[in-house]
Amino acid sequence: MTDLQQLIDGFLENEFETSPVVASGLGLTEYDHRLDDLSAESFENRDADAAEWLARFEAIPDDGLDADGRIDRDLAIAMLRGRTITADWQGWKRDPLTYTSPALGGLFGLFLHRLRPEAELVDAAIARLEQIPRALEQGRENIDPTLAHPLIVERGLASAKAGGRYVRDLLPNEVTDPEAQGRMREAGATAGEAFDAWVQHLDTVRQEATGEWRFGEERYTRLLREKENLPYDARSLRQRGQAEYDRLDAEMRTLCLEARGTEDWRAVLHEANEDHPRTEEEMRVAYADWTERARVFLEETGLVTLPDGERCVVEPSPVFQRPVIGVASYMSS
Repeated sequence: MTDLQQLIDGFLENEFETSPVVASGLGLTEYDHRLDDLSAESFENRDADAAEWLARFEAIPDDGLDADGRIDRDLAIAMLRGRTITADWQGWKRDPLTYTSPALGGLFGLFLHRLRPEAELVDAAIARLEQIPRALEQGRENIDPTLAHPLIVERGLASAKAGGRYVRDLLPNEVTDPEAQGRMREAGATAGEAFDAWVQHLDTVRQEATGEWRFGEERYTRLLREKENLPYDARSLRQRGQAEYDRLDAEMRTLCLEARGTEDWRAVLHEANEDHPRTEEEMRVAYADWTERARVFLEETGLVTLPDGERCVVEPSPVFQRPVIGVASYMSS
């Protein structure tokens, strides 16, 4: 085993121990019963770990690495540089979703993938439900109104409200056995009380929050160059975006004049926007229809290669995700 492979194995093992919800989502079922440690000490340790792992990956020379090895090393370096750049931002003191998302996503993912028999999934879900009060209490201790921005807190507040409903009323319906449903409802009731307290706390934080949402030009420039490996700084990227917008604006004016006799493409789009589904269910059906049309087009034209057994299913998003992501999102299953 090469030094790089040993380093990667050690890094991934540390990642999975630190973020068991992520590990579980990747199919490592031995982590299914665990919820992340979201304490201040844990976040500070992660930042310190990132700097240490970065130094170790940067010390691996090109000599002896094939193309795949260089890609793996450079990918790890880019990711870890991103963590070190954002460490001083302390997002875990600013965003309530830091605590809500793993708690709820860790439950949703179990029943999305269903990699184990139902009885084992129920045991894992209950174990995670029982850890939710601890995770949200850590959030209460960590969120700082002097750093948090009211709009970011408000977004997290909406997700937390939906989270209480999810663990109480919706999650138990994922299982068929009546006894298991009862156990899930009991554990969900306790977790729901923790969400109620979390919601009350966030409402207070929202009213007191005086923090900043701007990430900062220098920090964003470093992310572009050191994590994303792009040649731009924040200012030149904005200039490129503006140039592309101006080009597209001119093209839209020309096309709109040819099609509708006016250059005011914005007005035409506003008019077109009135043609939309009027209910959530109509929207889901429309998404499913157009998704299937697009898939058939790809299959018929061979524009992309569809893997054997591939399928795309349009499902309602979980209630706790709707305040955060307002459009269709994608996940593997």
